[in-house]
Amino acid sequence: MSQDSNPLFPRRPGSEEEKDRLIRDTQNRLASEEAGLRDAGIDVCPSCGQTNRQGVKYCRGCGNPFDPNELMMITTLYGPPPMPFEDKAPPDYPPPPVYGPPPMPLRNDAPKNTKTLIWATVLGGVLFLLAAAIVILYFFFLR
Repeated sequence: MSQDSNPLFPRRPGSEEEKDRLIRDTQNRLASEEAGLRDAGIDVCPSCGQTNRQGVKYCRGCGNPFDPNELMMITTLYGPPPMPFEDKAPPDYPPPPVYGPPPMPLRNDAPKNTKTLIWATVLGGVLFLLAAAIVILYFFFLR
């Protein structure tokens, strides 16, 4: 990025009073969110930040003894509300059976064309030697 280009997210100059007002507003919003969590019957663990139902004795996240009297400030990004708690996992189903041919043939009954294979090998060798001779002639005699 060059010296004379404008920044992608420029900061506008503001007074200290405006910055203090923004900080107070943000703190008030976060405090009201935390109060909303407590009113909804959700407590936040002070050691790991996991949300727990109100009245549980141990944290679901870290397993530490849970003291609901100890308050903790939680910061969120104003997303959707937290998912409801489900104590049981969904049932495990076996994978569906796979239908199809086996991965490799069990027996190969195809006729073997050894004569064709020998002629193809000889022809490939002759073409390779011809190409090598042309390269040698070019590099040693024609340059």
